[in-house]
Amino acid sequence: MILGEKWKKLEEITIKHFSNPLKRFFSLIEKEIRVLMNDKGAMIITYCIPILSIIILATLVPDQLVSDEGGTGIGGVIGMELPKVGIIDCDNSDGFPDRDLSAEFVVKFQEKEENGECHLIISTNQSELEKMLGRGEINTFIIIPSLFEFNLSIHLPVIIPIVLDTIDSINLMSSQEFVEGLIYEFKVENNFMGVFQMSKVHMNIPERNQTFFAAFPLLIPMLIFGIGMLTSCQSIISDIPKDRMVLTPTNKQEMMAAKVFANTAIQLGVGLIILISSIIMKLEIRSSYFEYSMVLLILILNAVLTGVAISALSKSTLAAFQYFIFIFILNIVIMWFVKDPLILGLIPLNNGNEILLQVVLRGQSLWTCFDQILFLTAESIVLYIFSYLVFKHQKTML
Repeated sequence: MILGEKWKKLEEITIKHFSNPLKRFFSLIEKEIRVLMNDKGAMIITYCIPILSIIILATLVPDQLVSDEGGTGIGGVIGMELPKVGIIDCDNSDGFPDRDLSAEFVVKFQEKEENGECHLIISTNQSELEKMLGRGEINTFIIIPSLFEFNLSIHLPVIIPIVLDTIDSINLMSSQEFVEGLIYEFKVENNFMGVFQMSKVHMNIPERNQTFFAAFPLLIPMLIFGIGMLTSCQSIISDIPKDRMVLTPTNKQEMMAAKVFANTAIQLGVGLIILISSIIMKLEIRSSYFEYSMVLLILILNAVLTGVAISALSKSTLAAFQYFIFIFILNIVIMWFVKDPLILGLIPLNNGNEILLQVVLRGQSLWTCFDQILFLTAESIVLYIFSYLVFKHQKTML
């Protein structure tokens, strides 16, 4: 009898403290998902934009990634970092009695490094430079060929191979322009305009869907961050029945958690679209699809929680949209023009670009991007705590 009463009491406690709250919580999540699914505008933004963006890049844009005529004049300005250049001197020929032309060419690069215009790696092993290029440790390398000085001394054409890392599309143009500019200076100084030529070799680039491949590490974070942040903040702000829900047997902590879960579930659809598109288009990824999915999940959580934080600060849908525009543009501007690694570490777009570039496209482990993952995780935790504290002290969920 006593044992039966104890069991009944334990059952009541379990129902009161675990079963009922879980049922209520999942009911809240279901309600939030229904609200989001009924918002046709949000669904169009969430699912149509990534599909259209990927289709345009895959089919309508020609697969001409880099012009053979060189840069556009903006690469050196918007490059995120100084060009990392490797050079190998394979020339032992004689042509000028009082000069070592290949050594002078190397010195030109060393002077640029001393002036803070590049990072220079001098090597005697071409395979080593190719491995460094594959790992993203350098952006490009130059090979000074055999008979370089001799051919120039008798005015025979000399071709300088320039090997470029095409995966890193943000720094591709700046490194290409840097090398071409330095070679042009050397040609002018020594009057080699007619016999000094360049041959560009693009490494780490697939044969098909080159535009999508090159845009991938920048496009995907922009889609996830922009769509996730916008739809999350707008859906929470425009959810009218918040006052009525506060009177039901629930609490703001459950309500906020339900909104985060529901918005994350909706945004996982964007991640699924990206994954399926990558498979259909045979994107040459070098990581597992599990790691690929984990990276997308980290970015989605950060985007949703940023949107929740915006809704905590906003009193209207217009204010939320203005905050969204400000934060999104600020991310882009800092990512493209600021070079300080600490500041860049605070920018989700930059962190997402770096993780996708190094892990998904280069095949490095997640551990190599530990700093970026740590920044994104810490930001997500801070955003959640901040949003909850604001919601807690408000009369409604607004």
